[in-house]
Amino acid sequence: MQNAEYLVQSLEAALSIDSNERKQGEDALKLLSVTEEYGLLLLHIISNERYTLESRKLASVLLRQYVMIHWQESSDCFQAPVVPDNIKIEMRSGLFNALEIDICRINIASTLAILATWEFPDIANALVHGLNSDNTMIGCMVALEEFAKECTESQIPILIQQLAPCLNHHIRGDNEEIVSGACKILTELLDAFGMKKSDGDPTFLLEAVCQALSKNFSAETSSYCIQAMTGLLPRCNVAVGYDVLWKVFCAAAEDYHRDTSAPGRVKLAAALFESVESSVRHAQKVLSSIVKACLIYMQATSAQIELWENDISAYMAEDEGMDWSVRNGAADLIQSIDERWPLADVLFNLSVDDCLKEPWIKACGLLQLAPPQSLWDMFPDRPITLATLLFAAARCDNVPPKMLQLAANSLDPSHMCYVRVSAADAITELGSPEFGEKLADPLLKLAIDFNEEGDVVSTVINALAAVINDATLLTKLEPTLGPYICETFVRHVEDPQLQTAVQDIVSLFVKQGLLIDRILRPVMTLIKSNQPGYSSVGLDCLLVVVRSSQEPPSSQIFFTVVHSILTSNDSSTLSSGSDAMRAIIVKCGVELSNFNSSDGMTGLQGVAAVVLHLLSPDVPEFSALCIGKLVAVVVNYLGNLVKEFIGEVLRAVLTKMQQSQSVSVVMSLVLIYAMLINHELESVFDLLSRLPDPRGNTALQYVLVEWVKNQANFYGSYERKTTSVALSKVLKYLLDNPDHAMFSVTVEVDNPEINTKRSSRSQGLPPSSHIPLPCRIHQLLIQELMSAVDAEYVQSDDNEEGDSEEENGVISLDQYFHDKSRQYAGDDSDDDDYDFKSDQCYNVDLAVYLKEFLNQLKALSCYNDFIQHLKKSEKLFLTTI
Repeated sequence: MQNAEYLVQSLEAALSIDSNERKQGEDALKLLSVTEEYGLLLLHIISNERYTLESRKLASVLLRQYVMIHWQESSDCFQAPVVPDNIKIEMRSGLFNALEIDICRINIASTLAILATWEFPDIANALVHGLNSDNTMIGCMVALEEFAKECTESQIPILIQQLAPCLNHHIRGDNEEIVSGACKILTELLDAFGMKKSDGDPTFLLEAVCQALSKNFSAETSSYCIQAMTGLLPRCNVAVGYDVLWKVFCAAAEDYHRDTSAPGRVKLAAALFESVESSVRHAQKVLSSIVKACLIYMQATSAQIELWENDISAYMAEDEGMDWSVRNGAADLIQSIDERWPLADVLFNLSVDDCLKEPWIKACGLLQLAPPQSLWDMFPDRPITLATLLFAAARCDNVPPKMLQLAANSLDPSHMCYVRVSAADAITELGSPEFGEKLADPLLKLAIDFNEEGDVVSTVINALAAVINDATLLTKLEPTLGPYICETFVRHVEDPQLQTAVQDIVSLFVKQGLLIDRILRPVMTLIKSNQPGYSSVGLDCLLVVVRSSQEPPSSQIFFTVVHSILTSNDSSTLSSGSDAMRAIIVKCGVELSNFNSSDGMTGLQGVAAVVLHLLSPDVPEFSALCIGKLVAVVVNYLGNLVKEFIGEVLRAVLTKMQQSQSVSVVMSLVLIYAMLINHELESVFDLLSRLPDPRGNTALQYVLVEWVKNQANFYGSYERKTTSVALSKVLKYLLDNPDHAMFSVTVEVDNPEINTKRSSRSQGLPPSSHIPLPCRIHQLLIQELMSAVDAEYVQSDDNEEGDSEEENGVISLDQYFHDKSRQYAGDDSDDDDYDFKSDQCYNVDLAVYLKEFLNQLKALSCYNDFIQHLKKSEKLFLTTI
């Protein structure tokens, strides 16, 4: 074993803190890694206790790397030389023996999981067999858990058949580590591919999990059991399983509240919330118990209460922060349940007799017995009672009017700050205009008291917006609220969340013709400041004012925006300026041609200058993210007035497109071509055919290839409609001109038969192929139709869990187009789509349009050429239209 000693010396050198010695050790290991006995030597070191712990751990890491690189020639990361077959036999045996070694078990198990994907089912069967040995059981579980994440759909049924009896046995055992491991493997299998009826009835596994949950296991072990149960319940539909879930959920709430710091409590709560939410349609009979458990989870700890009493920002961070918490998780679950089963009666009419254990829950029942004014007096030492009640109320619909009255009373300055904030939060969700005048003053007082706390002010402004959206009330409150809103806009200019709230309430006032002059003064000051961050905030608020106002903006405002864009290279300013410019063009229309600045620039020249500046190579790449929609608005609203500079714009777009590295930017630029093709296809084709691309091809080929490469990435109603309609016109033009040069262009597509969870080489398939451009366009249009149908067709709740008639995931178009209950999804468009109402694509029902177009292609002689390039699912889908 002389070589083994040399390898150990190299491992120890590689672990040295001395950089020179470490470099020598690493170089020696590289030389040794290409020898035939390297893998066996590493296994020898791992299994030999006379070597240091650090050396053995490093050897296990290097062994995994060695197997990944040299074991399988079809592997994507393979490097010569390949491990000889006789060495592989010895190494397989050594790896299974090494599973008994605690310090290296994770890396050894991971190595065997890799081998299991290459040598299925032999290694997998050996791992399953290893579950019967006390020495290798834990290691085999870890390996099988890793393998379950990578195995293919064809391997799953075989693995489940082998594993199910063994998992059933181990889940019913008393060893927590083994029960946890078995549940984790089961969860991975269910998450990866599910368990179909053909795989057998998994009810016996659900019964095993229920049995495990009845034992006094730790919270962490119980969380793994719950995760497995979440995957099993919809596949078994056994009532006893849901009964166990409700029981565990309620019991865990009591345990959590008694000791929130116990290990695994938060993890168990998260698993339970997810499981209950996914099973909520079976919970109608136990809603009261579930709600009470949620309220217990939402109850604040004594440490939290003490912190919140002295620091309102800590309360806001807890309730408004991005990090998940048990308290917020319970509130979200209440909201989710409320969407299916309205909880107003359940939450606010809990039986007093059922709630005697917890006075703050009892308060929910007493709400129907006592006037809101006296509720506070009943629990003077528990202000969190009221905050918790309001916290829950803010997440439910159709709550009793007395709840809003209680929230209004809770705004009184004598209450704890977190109670007042909870009341404002509840008012945002519960508010109605008839309470607006009464609530305005106490809400404003709350905002002034915590004027430096942006989160509090944001909550208050949202509450105000919810209760003062009445024209008469807005007019009455404008002298009082107007100055405060403008002051807040300036004071918190660097708080994006608060700025959004300010914009919402500004919009309410401006729609009534109020606050316009007052808010425009600070807005224009910020825009003219040319400071990064400040100008963009001013432009964002201006966008709201322009869109909400009944009157078009003045030429002074227009040229201020133009100047702000032309003198800035800041991405946020350019983006916000582009949006504001778009809104101004929509509002002013052709009247822009009458605008003139003091330095002689006309309105149309200003528009052209802005577009070309955003496309300039000198400005940041991401400034072009907004250019697609801007040009679309320019063409739709200004039309022939700007025709003379469209050619210059197209050239600038092509240059920017060739320089861009971001897919999002390329898509924004492609949108310009798509929109112009819908208007003047031949002109665009003619111009692009005369321009070269960097490789010597035509710009038309470059644009179309980039377009089809990114079509699937488009999102947004207007973008998908515009690009899909344009592609159909491109395809029709090419079919009408069969001698066009684009017929000889091919594009690369992924191999549809490859399982994306594994490498293409390991499956013996080429990663991609090339198909003619027209065929690819045809395929993309089919995919767009499938997406449009899938997005607009809403199945009934009874079919949610896989009971639908469409086993292959294909919805019948006959059913889709004749379903009278279906509503056209035009109302689901993005807010920005308002700017494109004059575009011919805006009101297109994409599903109807594409169905008619694709049906027309069936009569063409080239149709069979198109079909041969489609996936099986696409061919099947075409049979339904």
